[in-house]
Amino acid sequence: MRISRSLDYAIRALVYLGIYQTGDLHHIAQSIRVSQPYLAKVMHRLVRKGLVRSTVGREGGYVLRKRPQDITVREVFEAVEGEFHLFDCYFGTEECYFISQNCTQLRFWNQLQQVILKALESTTLADLLPQSSQPTEVLYARCPTPPTPNP
Repeated sequence: MRISRSLDYAIRALVYLGIYQTGDLHHIAQSIRVSQPYLAKVMHRLVRKGLVRSTVGREGGYVLRKRPQDITVREVFEAVEGEFHLFDCYFGTEECYFISQNCTQLRFWNQLQQVILKALESTTLADLLPQSSQPTEVLYARCPTPPTPNP
């Protein structure tokens, strides 16, 4: 199991917005070291799912639509990847030799899915924000020209 690049970039962009409250595509992409076209696609998914609001124009950019503590990692996952589903039985219900409550494999995968879902649901964007008193040092350690935070 691997975390997709899109999910990684979505989390990074949301952390940026959690710290700075607003940001344009250029600054977000530069600070999280992602290409603007790729990030634009990710941000579009976040906008469509209601996690981020987008405004156009000279003063345009992105802002969170909810407080960081109200955005779960599961919401972000599902905005980017779709519904979380860890396992589908290879045989399906018609051909499965283990088609009963005694199928230990299916039971194991379902238990694992529940553990992962619980972790995704119980972790919020606020949990992922840096705890440093100077978040710019954390997020922009290698960024040549970080934007100034909005007061």
